[in-house]
Amino acid sequence: MSVTAQLNVTPDGFCNHDDVVIDDDFMRFAVDCVEACQTLVLGRKTYELFVAHWPDAANDTSLPEWEQRLGRAIDGTPRTVVSNSLSGSDWKGTSILRDLNPASAEHVRRSGAVLVLGSPSIIAQFAGWGLLDNVLLSVHPVMGRTGTRPFAKFAPEEMHFARSYPTGPKVMTFEFTRETSLRR
Repeated sequence: MSVTAQLNVTPDGFCNHDDVVIDDDFMRFAVDCVEACQTLVLGRKTYELFVAHWPDAANDTSLPEWEQRLGRAIDGTPRTVVSNSLSGSDWKGTSILRDLNPASAEHVRRSGAVLVLGSPSIIAQFAGWGLLDNVLLSVHPVMGRTGTRPFAKFAPEEMHFARSYPTGPKVMTFEFTRETSLRR
């Protein structure tokens, strides 16, 4: 079982959903990421953004095909939302995890291939517990200057560069070493 995080960031290191450049290549990448997982993990803020758009996008023929396809992939994949403030969800396939701790994160990890989307604080927690295997950083060509810096506790040399994709925003995969994460 593996946990992969996909996060959109700016070159200056910030994560903010308003600072994302979306094109067809990036959307194909996003579809591939979601279709490759068995469980999505979202924080409350990311969930609220998703539930406002993706369930309807799955069947909205006025949207581009890639957007419909991503909507179908997201809608058809079980989602775990980490939140202690949500009382529940009407979005079929969504469960609420009230307390994210090492044991509950390990339980989620055992559900199969897990994809954490957005949610930088959740990504940092998984990394800190040694439960994060890969990070796909989509570096978008804008300067954000606001948002969250998800890996402030990790020095750049603690992650090693694995690959990038040639189209659209650059997507770099970083693999965490268990020894580094477990020291924290």
